[in-house]
Order: sequence, then C-alpha cells, then structure tokens
Amino acid sequence: MAYEIKVPDLGDGVTGKILNIHVKAGDKINKDTVIADINTDKVDAEVPAEVDGEVLAVVAKVGAEVKMGDVLITMKDSGDSGKSTSAATVPAETASTATVNAPSSEAELRVPDLGEGVVGKILTINVKEGDRVSADTIVASINTDKVDAEVPADMTGVVTRIVAKVGSEAKAGDVLMIIRTENAVSIAEPIKVAAHPVPEQAVSKPVAAVPATASVANKRTSPLARKLARELGVDLSQVGGDSRISKMDVINFYSRKQSSAGTSGGSISYKTMPDFSKFGQVRREAMSRITEVTAENMTYSWSTIPHAWILEKVDITEVERLRSKHKDAVKAKGAGLTLTAIVAKAVAKALIKHPYVNASCDMLNKEIVFKEFANVGIAVDTPRGLLVPVIRDCEKKSIFEIAQELTEMSNRTKEGKNKATDMEGGTFTISNVGGIGGSGILPLVNAPQGAILGVTGSEMEGVWNGQQFEPRLRMQITIGFDHRIINGAEATRFLKTVKQYLEDPFLMNLY
Repeated sequence: MAYEIKVPDLGDGVTGKILNIHVKAGDKINKDTVIADINTDKVDAEVPAEVDGEVLAVVAKVGAEVKMGDVLITMKDSGDSGKSTSAATVPAETASTATVNAPSSEAELRVPDLGEGVVGKILTINVKEGDRVSADTIVASINTDKVDAEVPADMTGVVTRIVAKVGSEAKAGDVLMIIRTENAVSIAEPIKVAAHPVPEQAVSKPVAAVPATASVANKRTSPLARKLARELGVDLSQVGGDSRISKMDVINFYSRKQSSAGTSGGSISYKTMPDFSKFGQVRREAMSRITEVTAENMTYSWSTIPHAWILEKVDITEVERLRSKHKDAVKAKGAGLTLTAIVAKAVAKALIKHPYVNASCDMLNKEIVFKEFANVGIAVDTPRGLLVPVIRDCEKKSIFEIAQELTEMSNRTKEGKNKATDMEGGTFTISNVGGIGGSGILPLVNAPQGAILGVTGSEMEGVWNGQQFEPRLRMQITIGFDHRIINGAEATRFLKTVKQYLEDPFLMNLY
C-alpha cells in the first residue's frame, strides 16, 4: 500500500527548509535510509524512512519551507505482499522485542522508562482520538521531579483511544493510548517459542528474532533523539532501547551517566521561588534542555568536587606579536589563528608533563584514572547555551591543525550542527572569556575531569625590568582543580609550565 513519509516534529511552531532530497521515484530503500535533510534555525535534521519499500513519488522540493506533517515522499511498503507471519516461526527461544509487518493492528503506547522508581504526572495529552500520528509526533508530556519528558508516538498510525488523563500519575509501562498501526508493529512482550523446529508446512515464512542487544546500526533512531544526542555529546551506540532509540532513551542514558559517580547526600531539594510579581512585572521562560543539563552538571560539580583555584599573570607580548605576524597566512588557509588555539597547544603539552592534572577521581572504585592523551575541550558560547566541543589528541597536533579544527568545530557548534563525537572524551577544559572582557575568573571543573583553565582579557601593564618600567601585554590565567587528587603544588607547577610555553612559544616544540 502507499505510505507517506512526513516531516517530523521540528519543535513547537518551528518550520524548516529542505536542504537535500536523497531519493528519487523508483528507488528501493530500507528502513532508516536518510531520505531528506531539513534545516531549522537550530539544527540540520535528517529524516529517515520508517519502512522498507519503493519510492513512488517525491512530493517535496529542495529549498521549500516545510512544517511538521508535510508530506516529503510517497512510497510502497515492501511488506505489502499479503503474506502473514507467525511468532511460532522463530527458530529458537527468545525474549526480545520483535517487529513484524502487518496490514493493520492496534498497539499500546506506554509510558517510557522515567528512571528507577520514578513516578511522573501527565502534563499534557497532545492528540485526540482519530488523529493520525507519525513516529516522532509528541503525543504527551510527563513531569517528574527532574525533568519534563516528551513522549513520541514511536509508530505511525491513527489514535483510536486515549487511556491516560491529564493530571494523573504515570509510571513506566502504564498505557497512554491505543494506536492503530498500518505498517511496522512493535510487540513489547517477549516472544517465547519452543526451541524445536516447526514443520515447514505449518508456516508461510520464517521471521528472524531481533537480538536483544542490537547495535545502533540495527536500531531506528528518531531525528529528535539524534539531535539531542549531538547536543549532549551522547554516543548512540551506548544507548539502550529495543528496536528504536527515542528521545527519552537518550535523556535517561545521559541522566544515568551524570549520576553514575553517586553521592551520599542524595538529590538536592530546591526551595520554592518567592512571588516576585508582587513587586513588579516578571516573565518566566522555560529552560532549554542544554541550559537545564548545564545547571545539573554545574550543581553536581560544585556538590561533589572540592574546588581550589590558583591564579597567574602571563606576559603574552611575544606570542601576540607572533600571532599577529602569522594570522593572515593562517586565515588564507581557512582557519583562525586565535589565542585560544595557542593556549590549547600549551595546555596539551603541559597536561602530558603533569599527569595528575589530566586525571579523574573515581570515588566508586577508589581509583585515580590517568589519561595518556590530552583531549582539550573549548567552552563555546552559543544562543542555545554553553557547549564544550573537544579537540582530540591535542598534544600531537600543530598550532595550525588545532586552529583549523577549532574554527570548524566552533562554527558547527554555533550553527547547531554538532556531531555526537564533537563533545565526547574531554580530559581538560579551557574557558576563555577574554573576547568579552573581565580581569579574573574562577571556573568550575567540568566533571568528571580533574581541572579547568580560565582565561581572561589582556591589558598593557608597566613591568619593572631592573632599570625601568616597560609596557608589556599581560593576561591572567586561573586553574580550577579537584583538590582530592591535585594538590596546590602540582597545580602551581602546571600553571607555571603553561606560562612558560606562552611566554616563550619556541619551547612548545623544542622537546
């Protein structure tokens, strides 16, 4: 039968522009084949096919403006063969989630995993009986003590019955609604069959069981899940879920990852805000997910890491002269020779020389984790919040290579086009606010890293040379560090090494 692939939910009221159409009429495609790319003001979203089949017609055009629900292509489902299948045809006993093709069937959409023992409250039901939904249609939102979670349909079909009610409590597994599906039907209950073979004449065609631990390549991943994974730096191959990775799977994985170190004090209890409207006009604005995650991470860092800071003044007169001398040549090759790129190189070399500053404190296993590589994260201010892309193996790269990579990653981050790998694996972070100003900063460690370097603006100062004062360009750098594994002397030695490299750049490549 004919099947429409529509534009998924791009966000509340968000429209996009079609960047690419990757298929044409007559193409045979598989489920999860990316058929189109859509650009919004925040991200470029890939739209996957939801079934195997043949493209009948391409409806949308490159450059056209689209919104959620607009038809992109029509296709013929390859499962539309009239053949029936039976769970009894699975050749061995399994207990995994399986997917079968059926012309029409009703499926229960249930509350996803909200976290161990977590009960939520249904905030909204966004559909009504008779509405048609696609896999990424947000059908409901659920509030927990940690987050407001959006629940996608995870299937395509028509809502036949709403079971849940707004305001009612909901826990994992509770039925939200019934959806009549028209193609792939997810069977949530384990399929258990006898291990002995079934006679060939008893069934029409065997159906292979889906492995319980399929790799990400064998799972469907919603555009919302991929977008969130890119923003949070989550490796989708590590995310659980059965045959499909949803946005909630990514959120739950990230939350578990952030709380894996554990604290004995339990979660923080926040006080209710006073009613500021009694004193004047106020405005409330929901946090973006990035802002929310940043708030959680900073709270976790401040609550679990005993911080200490050491400050140092660096004379950057010579390095700034060299930067100005070579910046045009670097720019001609497509990169920006910024002071941040030079500082990143100095930091990377110093991290290898001072391994404790590049280490992490694992309190669960009572171990110090030493990393024999320097992956330097650079904090980037974006309209969506603070993000930290990572330059890997920074100690092995030239200043030009670092500048080139930093330029590319900064642009991707600001445009919302992050790769999932861009923000993974950092061992140390640099936060440079010098472009804005300020004469001092006390940055918080980006857990589970052990330290962070804060960089501020530079100023001309008079420095006594033994005979007279001479003008020198100086800036302040600050190391914030985890005092459980880094003592003050080691932090100071690290800072002195960075200072030495910046004041005499030749030393960075001398040894």
